[in-house]
Amino acid sequence: MEPQGSSMTVSVKKVEASVAEKEESVFNLDGALEHLDTASGSRDFSRALCAYVCGLASKEILREKLTAAPKKKGVSKDDLKVVLDSVDSAKLWKAYCFYSFYVGVTPQEAAAKFSLPVAHLQAVLKYKPMAYVFTYVKWPEEFV
Repeated sequence: MEPQGSSMTVSVKKVEASVAEKEESVFNLDGALEHLDTASGSRDFSRALCAYVCGLASKEILREKLTAAPKKKGVSKDDLKVVLDSVDSAKLWKAYCFYSFYVGVTPQEAAAKFSLPVAHLQAVLKYKPMAYVFTYVKWPEEFV
């Protein structure tokens, strides 16, 4: 017996609800980066942070951008810690490299390959961290 359209609709809706539930429970990296933009008065620090978690910038570059951010606006080390503790840098690094290395790969495919929330990869892609590639490069061995 072949599945009927109505029985398939119910299972598709359950799957869509499950995916939406998972995405809602994911740390809002995009919101956190926007908060850092507001706190620093520019996108420079957030861009450096994205480059750092993607393995394109060293800790020294991140530290330099943090100290250069205006203190009066309130970029705090606690904000930075929340982001770094809430994002799986190893998975994000590999997903970003996979996305960047292979032509035609979508953010969804790259995120799925490394079991990373696609929202995290998309948030990082908005900041175009590849600008730091000439300063510091750390590619996964499988892509070298």
